[in-house]
Amino acid sequence: MYFYNYAIEKQSQSIKITADFMVDFQHSDNETIMIGTPKWWDDHVANNIDFSNFDLYFLCSRTVCYGQYNSVTDFKNVWGLNQLEKGFYENQYFNRKGKVYFGIIKGNGEDSFHSIRSSTVLFIPKGLSINADEIYRIISEDEFDFLEMEETSYKTLKEISQLCKGSILLKYTCINEVSLVFFGNTLASCFNEGELGAFNGAMEVVSRIL
Repeated sequence: MYFYNYAIEKQSQSIKITADFMVDFQHSDNETIMIGTPKWWDDHVANNIDFSNFDLYFLCSRTVCYGQYNSVTDFKNVWGLNQLEKGFYENQYFNRKGKVYFGIIKGNGEDSFHSIRSSTVLFIPKGLSINADEIYRIISEDEFDFLEMEETSYKTLKEISQLCKGSILLKYTCINEVSLVFFGNTLASCFNEGELGAFNGAMEVVSRIL
């Protein structure tokens, strides 16, 4: 994948970085490709966070379209559907696309951050705890769509990021657009618009579970 035309968009208490992309096929007749976000985004974030100060929480989801969910998908839940280890919280809700299986996994350290468990990662300062039921209330009432970043998505994610003081929330998207949105002041200067052009070109890709 080739990434170019990087841009930064600043909103109230959030920053969004986007990139255009194209795919260079080696075998146009039959080739499987991995769509994702540039790996340098993850490396850049990791270089600007002291992981010893935070616990990580991966907000995991799997959306099954209307007419396709059943007792089997209910039994598998988000863990089986995404082939993930079982976390400490799980629930379900409906949005306009279908049934959303939702779960939370707790992680720790940089290696955990670089896993592909989820496209939504919440950093909570050590010593604080999250209210999983409150997170579920927010996303279910908003009928949150984990697959795409829409205007309404900012309200939901902002509300989650404000549950704990000093938290950081990252949301990766690679459907319809390639973007990374982060909430929280800690990473306000992480990405510098003047340096983005240096990363134009072919890049290693990270494909997180949506």
